[in-house]
Amino acid sequence: SLVNGGTDASNAGDARYNLNLGRLATKDYVDDLDWSGLPLGIDNGGTGQTSGDDYTDSILHLGLLAYESFVNDDDWLGEDLSLVNGGTDASNAGDARYNLNLGRLATKDY
Repeated sequence: SLVNGGTDASNAGDARYNLNLGRLATKDYVDDLDWSGLPLGIDNGGTGQTSGDDYTDSILHLGLLAYESFVNDDDWLGEDLSLVNGGTDASNAGDARYNLNLGRLATKDY
């Protein structure tokens, strides 16, 4: 029985019914076909918007790089990217090798 910690069922479908679980309980993710109702709020992992046209920078606080497929030197105006953030914390190859603790053999081809 449910009172004793069981599901009071002999199969998974009845157990879900007895526990008052909806059809989303068996999903690993929710897509547009599963979702109905109001737009999901930002606090709940959504955007609170009804269409892609509504995803404005003021709502999601996106910067210019959020729209880029890649970043190159022309896009980057910040300081050297630190090691902990995936950069080399350097503006030139020599300093990058130093910051990565590479020895002289790192520049040899043989």
